[in-house]
Amino acid sequence: MQDTSRPWRLQGNFKQYKIKDEQFDLIIDQAGLRVTPRSSNKGVKSPTTLLAPSDLVGCVCMKSESGNPTHVAFFSVYSYKLKSKGGGKNRRTRTTFTFQVDDDSSFQQNLNIANKWRIAIYCTIRGVHFHSIQGQQSQDGLVSQRKLLILINPNSGPGKAEQIYNKQVAPVLGEAEIPHQVVVTKRANHAKDIVKSADLNKYAGIVIVSGDGLVYEVYNGLLERSDWESAITIPLGIIPGGSGNGLARSIAHWLREPYLENPVLVSTLNLVYAQPSPMDLVLIQTDQHQ
Repeated sequence: MQDTSRPWRLQGNFKQYKIKDEQFDLIIDQAGLRVTPRSSNKGVKSPTTLLAPSDLVGCVCMKSESGNPTHVAFFSVYSYKLKSKGGGKNRRTRTTFTFQVDDDSSFQQNLNIANKWRIAIYCTIRGVHFHSIQGQQSQDGLVSQRKLLILINPNSGPGKAEQIYNKQVAPVLGEAEIPHQVVVTKRANHAKDIVKSADLNKYAGIVIVSGDGLVYEVYNGLLERSDWESAITIPLGIIPGGSGNGLARSIAHWLREPYLENPVLVSTLNLVYAQPSPMDLVLIQTDQHQ
């Protein structure tokens, strides 16, 4: 049995995809992933890229493309590193590495190595000890099994919510291997009706791509359920897609994320990192019982 009381580390050496003859030393542990190119010039120290757990998003294993040796496997690491722009301003910048694994003549053996690194990366992201992950069931638990329910209001604000999801949100969720179900609302109160009857146990959370108005609609639907007391505890995320996006900005401010540099990206990453915060709700009833 592996000792999980001690720090863990995984290290290896791989070529980066499409960078000819360049070898990279990789080390991953609780502190993050370090990528160091091996310099061809002796005595020259190569710079190391450190991707902290708060920068890493996900890792995907892939097969070789046509034209490449069929036994080679690949793993791509996706991150959005927080970088300073100067003047006290920061922004999230996408950084990706794709490494090829050709240690063995068998594709399956190379894929197993790639998947070992994938698991290690998710351990770092989730704060899980690598040696505690044993068996497929434990490994699968590192990646979200319950999906997000994403509600898109195509008529919100400038009418670009669906485009925002397709071009900016979906790619990041794919990199993070987050399963999700998308529903585009067709009418007023459609989202309200959906959450009133949905089996919420199927979902890790509800995400709206809209302005603040759809938040009101969703919570009213949750409050009309017979199990409303538990229903309103489901995490609710928001991607700014309307004319009023105060809640998305407030969440980013609470997380100290640079919202104004890229509101959609920052809000999507907030879904990936999944750091829910309690929010006060106020129920107002008129004399007409509305």
